[in-house]
Amino acid sequence: MAIAQVEKVLLALHRDEREKFLSRLQEEGILHVTEIREKGGAEREENTALNMKIASLERVINYLRPYTKESFIDALFGNKRVVDRKLFGETPVSSKYEKAISEVKEIERKRTELQREKTQCETQLEELLPWESLNIPIEELGKFKQVCVEVGFIPKPPPDFDEKVSQLPVEVEIVRREKDGNYCIFAYGTGVRNEIRNFLAGIGFEPARLGGFTGKPQDIIKGLHSRLKEIGKQGEEIVERSAEIAGDIERIFVIYEKNYNASLRERALSKALITPRAVCIEGWIRRRDKKRLKRLADEFATVTVEDIPPRAGELPPVELENRSPVRPFETLTKLYGTPNSREIDPSPLIAPFFFVFFALCLTDAMYGLVFTIICLVFMRKIKGDKRLLKILTVGGVFTIVEGGLLGGWFGDLPQRLSSTLPGLAAFRERILLFDPMNEPLKFFILALGLGVVQILVGYFVGFLKLLRQGKILEAIAGKLSWDMFWIFLLLFMGASFVSALEPFKLIFLSLVAAAALLVLFASGVPSRNLFTQIAKGLFNLYQGIMGTVGDIISYSRLMALGLVTMGLAMAINILVGVVAQIPILKFVLVPLVFVFGHLFSIGINALGAYVHTLRLQYAEFFTKFFDGGGKPFSPLRNETKFVTVEGES
Repeated sequence: MAIAQVEKVLLALHRDEREKFLSRLQEEGILHVTEIREKGGAEREENTALNMKIASLERVINYLRPYTKESFIDALFGNKRVVDRKLFGETPVSSKYEKAISEVKEIERKRTELQREKTQCETQLEELLPWESLNIPIEELGKFKQVCVEVGFIPKPPPDFDEKVSQLPVEVEIVRREKDGNYCIFAYGTGVRNEIRNFLAGIGFEPARLGGFTGKPQDIIKGLHSRLKEIGKQGEEIVERSAEIAGDIERIFVIYEKNYNASLRERALSKALITPRAVCIEGWIRRRDKKRLKRLADEFATVTVEDIPPRAGELPPVELENRSPVRPFETLTKLYGTPNSREIDPSPLIAPFFFVFFALCLTDAMYGLVFTIICLVFMRKIKGDKRLLKILTVGGVFTIVEGGLLGGWFGDLPQRLSSTLPGLAAFRERILLFDPMNEPLKFFILALGLGVVQILVGYFVGFLKLLRQGKILEAIAGKLSWDMFWIFLLLFMGASFVSALEPFKLIFLSLVAAAALLVLFASGVPSRNLFTQIAKGLFNLYQGIMGTVGDIISYSRLMALGLVTMGLAMAINILVGVVAQIPILKFVLVPLVFVFGHLFSIGINALGAYVHTLRLQYAEFFTKFFDGGGKPFSPLRNETKFVTVEGES
């Protein structure tokens, strides 16, 4: 339950050494830099220019990545590219790569233009193809002085179309007939313009958009096809050149990372106090890293380090420190929030409950085995953060154990194969604790019992936290009293069933009453008015009892999800049995339905187990002691987005 001890320091150095010192400080990654004041405008402009360059590089990388040889797993999980330390250490910003970056920007611009032109050509083709048989230049259709020409489409002409047209002073040529309508040309004298246009509007006439074309349609169409072919050829050339540049994308990655880390130094410097001659940097450092900082300062002629007190009301940033088995659970804690510096780190407390709850939700030994294997395979493939996968892998191992104790082996597969594989059913019975499908009440009691244990632990952790903060009365009346109330209430109820506890019933009841009186008279903000205090205490007592009962009932979801997993597995086995009755095809369908059915069940139930187990930690457990609101300890250090640096091979 460790939160690292941090202290505040002030670094002072000559301005000439700031670049080299900041680079070394970033390599060490030990100082969380805090704000002294805003920096000057000129330096802000420099930082803005650097940020623009980083944004430009990121745009280039995003363009090139589809042309790189990236595996599906790497793309799915965003794995970083492993680069040699020697390559990373070289100065990458040479004219060659700056030129390549500029070329990528030009290629992207050209590709966008070609795509826009291609879309335009395809739209024009769509407009012109119905008029391909028209053997006169389009522009001549509108040059007549005494005759108006209307070119367009009539969707679903009325049955009496020919009869109506014959009664009007208009000539009609149907250029193309289609199922959904006709493409027509109407020619009429200027004197009957209004009459004809009213008629056309009445039959749903849609004018063709041919105003921007010159020449015969067939010639224009031929030219458009030729241009589309040329665009396709240019697109292929762009793809080839993009792939060629992407072959050396690692160096562009390195350029990005070096510029990005330079921006981190600039950001840290923006928080410093800068004078014409000196630079003062203020920040927090872990107590165990102070010697490293002083050794680093000794490498420079002008750097000095001094301890300084925090400002009034200033809280230190929080760094969680746990042993390696617990460290992955820091991720789950931070998903909810960072504890403040006066709290207890809940990461070690999550671990045992998470594993047990996750396994109860999955409740199948074979599901646990398959899930563990899948997690191990992904751990080998993923190069980045594997903490969540480590948690899920151990959760899978717990599922093997708990699933075996609760009789889940691909659902009820051992019972179904009892006639052909009797040893499997016998093994299941030998290690079976109880069968949740036949004895759901035991499963329900087990789930609620685990909930009671976790909630009592939560109250006790809250008691320890308040005790450490010096709030002794609040710790006893607001937290410890609830542990006393529920423990002795359960012992009092249990005395009715356990004869050994019978003589202590009165003692248990007295202790329950004492705990209730503590809540009644000492919980919350004390009041000088006795009636007000009692009213507040009654409300706290009612709220505590009902709230805790509601929280305990929430743990019934462990039983519900476990039964769902077992029920779905059984349904898949029933479906396999049905498919097995199909002649010949059963040899193909049975393994397909069994494998993919159970894989689907593992996936959907593992997701539910993860989500609902986390929900119990956050909604029922953390609320007993966790306030959060801490600022994460974030030292100035080298960070990478696209690459992982590896030693020379």
